[in-house]
Amino acid sequence: MSAGAKRANAKRANAKRSDTNRGDPQHGGKSPAPQKQPLPGRPAGGTNGVEDGVVLSPAELRRRRTRNIAIAVTLGALVILFYVMTLARLGSNVMNRPL
Repeated sequence: MSAGAKRANAKRANAKRSDTNRGDPQHGGKSPAPQKQPLPGRPAGGTNGVEDGVVLSPAELRRRRTRNIAIAVTLGALVILFYVMTLARLGSNVMNRPL
C-alpha cells in the first residue's frame, strides 16, 4: 500500500472515530447545540393550519386593501416615470449607434 493510501485510510478511521464521539465532551467531542426555545405567547409546534393571531375587523381589512392599492399605484407610477425618463435621456440616440 502506498503512503498516500495509508494516510487516506488513517483520515477515514479518524473521521469515523470523531463521528461517534461528536456529542460526548469526555472524549473530546463538542456538546450538542442547545435547542431553540419557543417565543413567548406562540405555540411550540406550529399552528397546523389554524391561525390564532390577530383578527382584523372589516374596516381594518378595507384600510389595509386601500393602503396596498395605493402602494401598488405609486410603485407603478415610479416604474413608468423611470421608463419615460430613460427614453427622454436617450432620445434619438437609441437608433444612432453602431451595430
